[in-house]
Amino acid sequence: MTEKLDRILFNSSWLDMFHRADGLLETAIGSDHFPVTCNLYGSVRKRKREFKFESKWLLEDDCKPVVMEAWCNQSRGSDNAGLCRKLKRTKFKLLKWCKEKYGNQRRTKEQL
Repeated sequence: MTEKLDRILFNSSWLDMFHRADGLLETAIGSDHFPVTCNLYGSVRKRKREFKFESKWLLEDDCKPVVMEAWCNQSRGSDNAGLCRKLKRTKFKLLKWCKEKYGNQRRTKEQL
């Protein structure tokens, strides 16, 4: 069980002064604590959505060949660099395959 303990608290007078303020839960690196940042003037950057492998993809016959093609290409450099390149290549191939197979799922959800 996980619990989120990190929060940004404010009151109405503070919000009147900083009406565009927002909080962002950053990625935890080397710890189970997630840094929290507060931007007083709103988000400056858009945050990319984190890649998540969907278990439903395993039920599709055409998923395994996509992974095999991306994973089996040779990668130069150290073992770690090669592994990173293979993971990145596999991620992009899977995202492309998913978009072709299922279309834009976010738009579909919004339409439903």
